[in-house]
Amino acid sequence: MKFIDRVAHVRSHWRGLQLPGMVRRQVHVMRTLARWTASFPPMRRAITTCMQLFRRGLAVAGPQLDDWLITANLQPAYVPLRERPLPKSLPARLITFYLPQFHRIPENDAWWGDGFTEWTNVRRAQPQFVGHDQPHEPGELGYYDLLEPAVLRRQVELAKLYGIGGFCFYFYWFNGKRLLEKPLEHYLQERALDLPFCLCWANENWTRTWDGKECEVLIAQRHSAEDDLAFIRHVAGYLRDARYLRVDGKPLLLVYRPGVLPDPAATARRWRDWCRQTGIGEIFLAYTQSFERANPKTYGFDAAVEFPPNNPTQPLVAQEVTPLSADFAGAVYDWRSYLKASYDYPAPGYPLFRGVCPRWDNTPRRGGRGTVLINHTPQGYEKWLANAIAETRARISQPDQRLIFVNAWNEWAEGAYLEPDRRYGYAWLEATRNALLADAVGKLLVVSHDAHPHGAQFLALGMVRGLRRDLHLDVEVVLLGPGKLKPEFAALAPVHDLTGWHAGHPEMQRWAERLAQRGYRRAIVNSTVSGWIIPIFHAAGIESICLVHELPGLIRDYGLEPQAIQIAQDAHAVVFPSPVVAEGFARYATVNPAKIVIRPQGLYRRNRWRWRQPAARDQLRKRLQLLPDAKVVLAVGYGDRRKGADLFVECALSVLASRDDVEFVWVGHWESGIRQEIDTRLHDHPQRRHIHFVGFDADTALYHAASDVYALTSREDPFPNVVLESFDAGVPVVAFAGTGGAAHLLEDTGGIVVPALDCLAFAEAILRLLDVPETLKQLGLAGQQLLDSRFAFRPYLFDLCALLGIALPRVSVIVPNYNYANFLKERLNSIFDQSLPIYELIILDDASTDSSLRTITEWLSAAGIEAVLRVNSTNSGSVFGQWQHGVQMAGGGFVWIAEADDSCDADFLATVLPPLVARAAVLSYCDSRQINAKGRVMSPHYQKYLSVVSCERWRQPYVASGEEEIREALAVMNTIPNVSGVVFRREVLAEVFTRYSNEIAAFPRAGDWVTYFRILQHGSIAYSPRAANCHRRHRQGVIAGSARPDIVLEISRVQALISGSVDISEEISAKAAGYLAGLEK
Repeated sequence: MKFIDRVAHVRSHWRGLQLPGMVRRQVHVMRTLARWTASFPPMRRAITTCMQLFRRGLAVAGPQLDDWLITANLQPAYVPLRERPLPKSLPARLITFYLPQFHRIPENDAWWGDGFTEWTNVRRAQPQFVGHDQPHEPGELGYYDLLEPAVLRRQVELAKLYGIGGFCFYFYWFNGKRLLEKPLEHYLQERALDLPFCLCWANENWTRTWDGKECEVLIAQRHSAEDDLAFIRHVAGYLRDARYLRVDGKPLLLVYRPGVLPDPAATARRWRDWCRQTGIGEIFLAYTQSFERANPKTYGFDAAVEFPPNNPTQPLVAQEVTPLSADFAGAVYDWRSYLKASYDYPAPGYPLFRGVCPRWDNTPRRGGRGTVLINHTPQGYEKWLANAIAETRARISQPDQRLIFVNAWNEWAEGAYLEPDRRYGYAWLEATRNALLADAVGKLLVVSHDAHPHGAQFLALGMVRGLRRDLHLDVEVVLLGPGKLKPEFAALAPVHDLTGWHAGHPEMQRWAERLAQRGYRRAIVNSTVSGWIIPIFHAAGIESICLVHELPGLIRDYGLEPQAIQIAQDAHAVVFPSPVVAEGFARYATVNPAKIVIRPQGLYRRNRWRWRQPAARDQLRKRLQLLPDAKVVLAVGYGDRRKGADLFVECALSVLASRDDVEFVWVGHWESGIRQEIDTRLHDHPQRRHIHFVGFDADTALYHAASDVYALTSREDPFPNVVLESFDAGVPVVAFAGTGGAAHLLEDTGGIVVPALDCLAFAEAILRLLDVPETLKQLGLAGQQLLDSRFAFRPYLFDLCALLGIALPRVSVIVPNYNYANFLKERLNSIFDQSLPIYELIILDDASTDSSLRTITEWLSAAGIEAVLRVNSTNSGSVFGQWQHGVQMAGGGFVWIAEADDSCDADFLATVLPPLVARAAVLSYCDSRQINAKGRVMSPHYQKYLSVVSCERWRQPYVASGEEEIREALAVMNTIPNVSGVVFRREVLAEVFTRYSNEIAAFPRAGDWVTYFRILQHGSIAYSPRAANCHRRHRQGVIAGSARPDIVLEISRVQALISGSVDISEEISAKAAGYLAGLEK
């Protein structure tokens, strides 16, 4: 419950409302429980009951408050284009209906006049009543012609930028005659148009009244059995396209009005049969509820699609408008009534996709007899869409079935469009993106005191990058001062530049309140210098944690005592990198012990040269014109007295008195006073040529990887990141004692600590390391292993988020590999493409003899991904031993063993993780597609294999007790075909390996089966039929060739092990015997 209570932000329709804390907490709990557990029937029933009780209490208050918010801004401002990247994880797929009638065709020229397109109606529109917003004028796309390829390209770019998941093209077919198909044909041919799409057959008559009825028919439908087959043959070319939208793996085909078909169920049968026979397979049929609301089964269809504003149940409100002409006879509805209804959606009773309409006004087509929805706003549309998303997530368990349809992308003559216009700009698209982000796992502010290129600022930059890229959070940056790094911050996230602002600035508090209203109610404030903003955030309802890096001398010298007091009073938590920093801070402010967190920062930027250090050494020596075998002692940082630039020179001179093959390199800006001092010290000195102050260089990775020793000569440094960077490169560090957290760390491993400010002892330590290469290597390796185990950056970010109530599930991914170089890139990409973030990546190479190691290191270097790589010097001979080794290394609460030759969909974790998070299971898995070595699908699932046990059990999601699963499934055969499709609760898996490692090792081919059996003795199992995993089947399977007798014997032994541990029925015993007999044959 603690996780559920803290995992998500309040949905967008609660933003800005001063609801009681208890109500906000109930929103968190009920909505989140529904989202995570909807796929499991027993839990779903309980959650549904709770949701119904909860809605009774807020069904009135919520919409009433939103009425005020909406009507308070009936004239939305122009919203410019904002190219903000969306997170990978979106709560639903938004499909927008797409009208292709924006190019000339001969039929329209004949019926409506030369040159007619949809723009003809749009241009001639006139306001019909006071305040009527007509005509509408397009924005950046202009009065486009869809025969121009650039138009479709830009439409796709805009759709993707704002989170649209696909276009649903209206398709016009009249007994073999096609109209307006050219844009769709171009879409099919142009592979660069990579937005998914589907078709909706507009199967009604075309009439002069634009209503599809029988009066003044321009072109009529002639439905027949022959036409059914001709239609499906024609659209098959679209259904086969890789970009075509699929639901549960089936191409999605919509019909606008199934009720006008002579026998819609017969039509559906013909289409399904034809598709099965021609290799398309199963199709998913849906209809729009434009004129009817029947159960889709009535028509032989799979689902219905809401189609607002058609089929209105809302009352007319024509009396609320003042017509401009006595002839006005239009129908006027209040758009807000649709929004109100979205707060309490009725249970549909059949598969239904929600529909949302941003606005509606078809007077451009029908003049004074049109239908108009008034009181629509982008804010209201955002709330309606957010409600539809929330309800969809709670009701539909499978991510690929969470579709929501928006009417429409470009119905300009009906006033239903998301495309930019000249009056409001991108307001409707921005509202679409906001609604998608409203249900994001979290929104965060990261505050940096300025953007100068120094350690704390680089840490802030790394946090922004990691929170967005790796944790998929919605982050905005607050810069309290200027600096060169501002463009780098802006490239990652929106930036609020408060340079020149201060606590008393007249706009400061209102600015913070606006952030809170937008959902940014959590902040990471980096450094004591930034502490003055924390009380302002606190007053605005923004919860802050503060990362304190400064030691007492810096706090005193920069006069930061007031900020320290403000941090102690108003921060939710104060994070110190080491006890010594916390003790120093306590001299100036008393922090409640419950708020104090000691958490060393992780390394925010991994060294891309880590796996290519010989090349790095060669490149740096050539750049600095050094001898190829020269030893390099490095220091990085701002060259001032605190960092010990003067001490660096003294140590260098002492070393150079003994050896002339050592080069001392300092990377960083200078403080002018210390520079003059050093220039004087080195003037005409014979060793000056061996001491290099190269100035600032943002690319310090090369220097770290190419060095032999790192010299931390700081007089005071709380926990310098350069130490971790040296560890990453396997370079040992020498430091002065008592200067900060790094010195304490080095006392344990990774370097040498000498007496404070003793330059002679410092030089002797450097010489000892250079004189004994084995010690140098051992200390470097120890530092590298310490970094991997204790100072990874992604776990650091997870911990910071947890302090702010964003408790993300922690999934450790273990990739065991042996000679799978050909598949590794696909495997690793599939892991990092997950819609849910992973906690850590552990790659275990079991002494591969192919190019695996090179493939892994090249991928890690190119991707800049943080990972732990362990390489065995000799092959272990046991894949299960590798599993156990990985579990021992794992730090997450959940373990995913992602075998190196397999792959998966981006929603794999989203499919299998929910029951584990809800503590409903200790093992959760999904079905798998079977693929061959080339990635071709051999089978879309494992249902045939599993039919030995049951033809029905694995067709629906379920949660079952471990005992039941063992007795009814695992007692027969290994019903979990591929470990890559499984996520485990780590502590249970670890206990099983501890207790049963010898037993598992005794089954070299069926050890996975034994592992599942032992795990399920500790708890329940969860299953999803969604085949989100890809199991690669190689030409030589385990039950083949000369190994067959051994594996058959092993299977019989596992069956005996299980039957000897639990009571199984005669029916199951017979199935087990039959399965074994089948294998023996």
